[in-house]
Amino acid sequence: MTESATQPPGNNTNTELVFKEAREIAQLIRNREYSAVEVLEAHLAQIEKYNGEINAVVTLDVGGAIAQAKAADAALSRGEVWGPLHGVPMTIKDSYETQGMRTTFGIPATANYIPSQDATVVTKLRQAGAIIFGKTNVPINCYDWQCQHPNFGRTNNPWNLNCTPGGSSGGAGAALAAGFTPLEVGSDVGGSIRVPAHFCGVFGIRPTEGSVSGAGHIRMAGYPRSMRNLLAYGPMARSIADLKLVLPLLLGSDLQQWEIPPMPWSNDNQVESLRGLKVAWTEELGNVPVCDDTKNCLQNLVSKLSDAGCEVAAVTPTEFNFTEALQVWGHIQGFEAIPLLPKLIRVTPLRRFLPHLYWRHFFDASPISSSLASGMEMDAHGYFEALTKRDKLIAAMEKFLCEWDIWLCPVAPTPAFTHRRRGTPIEVNGQKISYSLAMSMYNNTTAVAGNPIVTLPMGKSRSGLPIGVQVHGKRWSDARLLDIAQLITPLLRWI
Repeated sequence: MTESATQPPGNNTNTELVFKEAREIAQLIRNREYSAVEVLEAHLAQIEKYNGEINAVVTLDVGGAIAQAKAADAALSRGEVWGPLHGVPMTIKDSYETQGMRTTFGIPATANYIPSQDATVVTKLRQAGAIIFGKTNVPINCYDWQCQHPNFGRTNNPWNLNCTPGGSSGGAGAALAAGFTPLEVGSDVGGSIRVPAHFCGVFGIRPTEGSVSGAGHIRMAGYPRSMRNLLAYGPMARSIADLKLVLPLLLGSDLQQWEIPPMPWSNDNQVESLRGLKVAWTEELGNVPVCDDTKNCLQNLVSKLSDAGCEVAAVTPTEFNFTEALQVWGHIQGFEAIPLLPKLIRVTPLRRFLPHLYWRHFFDASPISSSLASGMEMDAHGYFEALTKRDKLIAAMEKFLCEWDIWLCPVAPTPAFTHRRRGTPIEVNGQKISYSLAMSMYNNTTAVAGNPIVTLPMGKSRSGLPIGVQVHGKRWSDARLLDIAQLITPLLRWI
């Protein structure tokens, strides 16, 4: 593979197995065509061959995984099937606790943390028969649209090593694209599932907020659980079919996070045809431009949907104020981050100016940086005002999505950009755009509404980089949204 590769490693080798969908792998294991050990060893061989230059997988438990794979094979020989993922090996984002396996959260102070328990999503995956054999890279504090870990270093995009795979689930996206794993679980507060899926040419869903438990996600000993809004946790894969397989396994309540409601998954009333569906689409959000390649891909997709019998229209959610949404996102995130700040910053008067310096250093002098800093300065009254504004924005988006079956918009202004220092502007059609504004206008704003969003690859740039699209649906319509996304997928034929 070269640094200008136009396809991930392995596609032209004898490693077809590692690029199969998880549901196919599960079927092969159940049919005894491959053992769980053979499937695991194929993925480990792919990692050994290519991970040195991609650096997506940062922790492995080879011995433990082989023991689990042997147990899976022995169980199958006795006629026991653990679940729909019986024997399927997979990695998981390093923001989730894994019992007995190093978990860093991208935080230097937890570089050697070995959890004594699993995150809830890990528990549910294991109960479904999955074998968790490694962890994938994240940026510092899991807070960037690139993937540069303070201890593990930089993850590179398998399509072009000079480019970022995105963040914060950047290692997850790169691992899927490179054939290191058939499944991943990301987390998304401002694009952390959607951007890596877009940059790496894979699929991901940010489910309806509050449908999947985040217990064990960046669980810091001695700190309260403060991040209670805007975060969502969902699967990433190489097909919509695999998202439909895994998301139902993750849904619903647990004893650690009481507010997650029971979420029965129903296959009733499935969408079986695109014909007659109402599709809204928007080319640009908040006056932040997108590149010509992105525009062309989106317009091509819309044209195909029209040919398939959809009613399409270029419409923006007019009552949803994207500038206000960006501010509300920052105020809520900033306030909820206060308990996680060092004591020196939490006490006044330092809290009045240090957050502004911090966020300008971390990103740049943009609206998202200033709103995060302002959120850190807020009192309780200001926080609840921000939540009230969010209520109105949610209502506006729901009203819009009641009129349309889906709404399409870009994931980012460009395909994967080259590695850069945080805050370095991004160039769009010759115009320099603020680093954080370019990414947050398409991802942070859309996270505010809390509705389910599927990202799927809709095309390629002229240089061969993947370009994804966000497909939005109404809150709690995740199953229907995935049905529609699966019907859209044959129209893409992008690879």
